[in-house]
Amino acid sequence: TGCPKLSGMGVRNFRNNQGESDDIIDIGVGSGAFLKEIKTFGSISGIDTSENAIKICNNVFNGMFKVSEANSLPFENDCFDVIISFSVFHYFPSLDYAENVVKEMIRVLRNNGSILIADINDSEKKEEYYSIRTSENINQNHKVKNISPAHMFYHKSFFENIALSMGLNINIVDNVDLDIPFYTQSNYRYSAIMKL
Repeated sequence: TGCPKLSGMGVRNFRNNQGESDDIIDIGVGSGAFLKEIKTFGSISGIDTSENAIKICNNVFNGMFKVSEANSLPFENDCFDVIISFSVFHYFPSLDYAENVVKEMIRVLRNNGSILIADINDSEKKEEYYSIRTSENINQNHKVKNISPAHMFYHKSFFENIALSMGLNINIVDNVDLDIPFYTQSNYRYSAIMKL
C-alpha cells in the first residue's frame, strides 16, 4: 500500500493539532508507508493481518507492531492519542466488521484523542469509481480484472451515525477537495476525522 506523497499530505494536515508526545497507532499499517511521514511522537504502533508486513515494521521502526485483525485490537482501553487508517476500509468483508473496527478504535482512544480514517470509498460515487477504474484498464500493468470488485463502499452517514452514538465529533472531507490531481482515486473517496 502507499502513495507516500498523498500519505504525507494527509498525515501532516491531520497532525496540525496533535502533540509531539502522542502515542500513535496505524490500523492496517502494511509496511509502514504512512508512519514514515510522522516525525515526532511519544510511541508508534501498528497492526496488520500480514505477518511479513509486521516483520518489516518491526525492523524499520522502534515501536510495537502486531499481527491482528482490525476488529479485535490487542491493546488495552484508552492507550492511544492518535489513530490512523489509510486505504483499508474498502478491504473489510462487511459493514458489521467495519463498525466493530471503528468501535475498537474508539475503545483504545484516549480522551481528547483523534481518529483519521482516510480513503473511504463513497457509496454516492460508485459510478465514478467504475468509470475511473475502467479507464485505468488501458495500462496492462494495472489491469482491472473485474469491473465489479468486492471493495466495500460506505455512505458518509455510516461513520456519522457511529460517531454520534459514541459521543465523538466528526468531520467528513471529500478527498477531491484536497486538490491532489495525480491521485485519481480522490474523485470517489472521502476521509473521516473523529475527535473524542
